[in-house]
Amino acid sequence: MNNEMINAYLNAKYVIQTDSENYILRVGQKHVFIDRLLQKENQHLAVFITADNPFSMHLSANENALRRLRFEQLLEKMQLTFIKGYGTDDAEKWDREQSYFIFVDNKNTADELAAKFGQNGFLLIQFNKPVELRLLKPYAYFDYTKM
Repeated sequence: MNNEMINAYLNAKYVIQTDSENYILRVGQKHVFIDRLLQKENQHLAVFITADNPFSMHLSANENALRRLRFEQLLEKMQLTFIKGYGTDDAEKWDREQSYFIFVDNKNTADELAAKFGQNGFLLIQFNKPVELRLLKPYAYFDYTKM
């Protein structure tokens, strides 16, 4: 994974879509609405992840739809609560990549989901902390402050 790809992840707009409102997540920022969502679910940890386009390789709409179906089936089997959303750039020149805000009990669950669906990384969201970009290959946190 090159710096251009990492910068794209760091600067992307991540949107959580609820029935009443859309919320935008940004890497490196704290979000009051996230803390409210975590408190409402009695959780302290969540991730924002996609099943689309493994390893940033563009797949067809049908292939991605099948991956999302399998991903949702796995989330249901694991009894994980989630909210749908998407990731894109600010100008929305990129296609919206359907994604999931998932409440998890530990970071290992998130790593396993990302690895199983071939993702380079995901957003790690913790109560009262800035959103972090967690990259896989090898598992690592990316320190966005050193760019």
